[in-house]
Amino acid sequence: MKNKDYREYIENRSDQLMGIDISLKQFLVNVLNILEKNEHGINPDEFTLMIERSLNGSSDIAIETFKDCSPPNLFETENKISVFLETIKFQIYELHQMEIEGILKKDFIEFGIDSPRGHRWYNFNVYSYLECSSGWLIDYSGEEATFSTDWDDLSNMFEMGRLYE
Repeated sequence: MKNKDYREYIENRSDQLMGIDISLKQFLVNVLNILEKNEHGINPDEFTLMIERSLNGSSDIAIETFKDCSPPNLFETENKISVFLETIKFQIYELHQMEIEGILKKDFIEFGIDSPRGHRWYNFNVYSYLECSSGWLIDYSGEEATFSTDWDDLSNMFEMGRLYE
């Protein structure tokens, strides 16, 4: 699978992704629950299946345990799976805090807002998150590059889901 194929996968599901009744926070909780059980990693086909599975159902998780998670150190080279899991936990807690404080109900959040802890966010629903992360992927490494699902690349891609416009 090439980056353009992954981008096409997201674009072909735009109606489905825009119409789903699942918050980005719940989607990320579901992703976390799936990927914590796959420490060996996942291939690109498994990744797209993981997205489909994460769009359905709801998993519970002790979000308050993530309050000490900080923005990921994407330059960490030793324990890449930990960086990925920290990235997801950090984002879940940030979304949780913004939800509690009513920030996600404000007007014009799509222009970017800062979380209560001062971190910038641009994408607040599953579609814009995945669409912008796939856009970053194309801009960063090109359409013809092989779509990579190693932990380092997933960390970057999920972080760009939060930040990329």
